[in-house]
Amino acid sequence: AALDACRSNTTTASESICLGGLSSTAKMFYAALFAQRLKTPVVVVVKGNTEADQCVATAKAFFELLGLNNLPAPFAFYSHDITPYDNLPPHPEISAKRAVGLWKMANGDVSLVITTITAALQKLSSPTFYLNLDWSLEVGDQFFLEELEHALSCSGYRSCDLVEMMGQFSIRGGIVDIYPPEKDYPVRLEMLGDQLESIRLFDPASQKSLQETK
Repeated sequence: AALDACRSNTTTASESICLGGLSSTAKMFYAALFAQRLKTPVVVVVKGNTEADQCVATAKAFFELLGLNNLPAPFAFYSHDITPYDNLPPHPEISAKRAVGLWKMANGDVSLVITTITAALQKLSSPTFYLNLDWSLEVGDQFFLEELEHALSCSGYRSCDLVEMMGQFSIRGGIVDIYPPEKDYPVRLEMLGDQLESIRLFDPASQKSLQETK
């Protein structure tokens, strides 16, 4: 019945469908169908981050099999690995992945998101708040380093001497290193006065530049 509902052009997001006895794999199959047919973001809530990772991998496989390349890829919105009473900072990798997830959801770049019970219950700011944290940079842009430093700090980046992990930044004279959570490598901004001269990827282990980017 649920499969028929997915295939029906009259199915809307306001309709309620109850499914029971499904395996995790079957749940992801239906979630992929719902994302395809409903044309609206689908949220699946699971117990924890490990299960979320497993479900995302399965959902991505179904997206590929169903040819849903026109839809944003499924992703996980994780819960923090600590509680507010642990008096410890959250794991930087989890914080970075949460930042990417928040940006995608605020920007509407989402078809299927797998989240946890804890993350779903946590209070978040409005989408406008997260969208206003965005700052796009291109070669030739002019700005004050103090403005960039303030923007990075407000966005949750941590200042350090050497950038080695996601969510870190460093300013040394006219060189600014930043490790955005959505990048495989950190980026190095080279400034000439107040003008951005180049943007390069660099290896966090060797600190050597890899390639120039736009």
